[in-house]
Amino acid sequence: MKKEILLEGLNCPNCAARIEADVAKLPEVASASMNLMKQTLALEITRDADILGQVEKIVHRYEPDVKVREKTQATHSHDHSHEMDTKKMIVFVDRAEEAEKMKKTVAIVHYNTPELTEALVKSIRKHGGEEYQVVIFDNSNERPFTKKMKGVKVINNRKGQIIDFEKELAKYPERDEKIGCAKGCYFGSDVHMMSVQKLWELVPEGFMLMDSDILIKAPFDWMFMEDQCCCGYISNVSAKRIPRLLPLLCWVNVPMCVAGGATYFDPDRAWALHQGEDKRNWWDTGAAFLDDIKRLKPQCHGKAISREQIKSMIEHYGAGSWQKNDLQTQQAWLNEHKDLWE
Repeated sequence: MKKEILLEGLNCPNCAARIEADVAKLPEVASASMNLMKQTLALEITRDADILGQVEKIVHRYEPDVKVREKTQATHSHDHSHEMDTKKMIVFVDRAEEAEKMKKTVAIVHYNTPELTEALVKSIRKHGGEEYQVVIFDNSNERPFTKKMKGVKVINNRKGQIIDFEKELAKYPERDEKIGCAKGCYFGSDVHMMSVQKLWELVPEGFMLMDSDILIKAPFDWMFMEDQCCCGYISNVSAKRIPRLLPLLCWVNVPMCVAGGATYFDPDRAWALHQGEDKRNWWDTGAAFLDDIKRLKPQCHGKAISREQIKSMIEHYGAGSWQKNDLQTQQAWLNEHKDLWE
């Protein structure tokens, strides 16, 4: 028997994972699957029981203010002479649920650039993305994203609550710090790739990946391609000329990628997790992902856009979270392009 529980107000990924694990241990539960973005918990139960009450106790152990209720179809209890009206009502609910499924999501990995990230969100809203859901994965250690904006959810990883990068990087004792920490960037590409891979779990429906230091210049709705694993710009300008699908503006169809066997972070195709000239060492953000899309055809396939297309759609500051992170330069750039976001 299947049940779906609504968890209204649940926003903490760490708590969500614990709730899912605890509910899955209940004797009546065969499986439990959490969807944090929709705030739902899908259950497969072996027998009818007061499962809602048990779930509520577990939820309130971690999040006392979350409202817990069972998701049901619309029903009515009065005279059945109004059966036609009831059918219309159920159709309306189904369409609303379908619209929710189709809601488009933008994902941004944020690191100490709140002004740039805020301007990016405003530029998304200004150029056709008024209804898009925006998810910000915040890895900041100094300047977090704290601005309250409609339709924006912040996933707080500032203290390693979701991914402990020190712990993850410690798994690779032969990592090359001379390469990985060049120009003050502490394995930034690997951190970026790990963050995007985690977003595959947190936003399983798929998302438009964006760098935090771009501004949108034109609508990009057409890039949400249900029949493609990905859509973006391929660059060959990287160390060892390993091509990569730039994370500047890139559609990631997570269900198709997972079904086809693709991944975003692979330690054997990453940045400086091994020594020196090791061939596993020079894969910048998006390179392993592109390699999978190419290798795993026909299960995986994507759409490449041209340099002219990407330039017509975005303005790129470049290296905003590491090389060019001084506030004066960033603000001057934002002022220069304020027509895109104001």
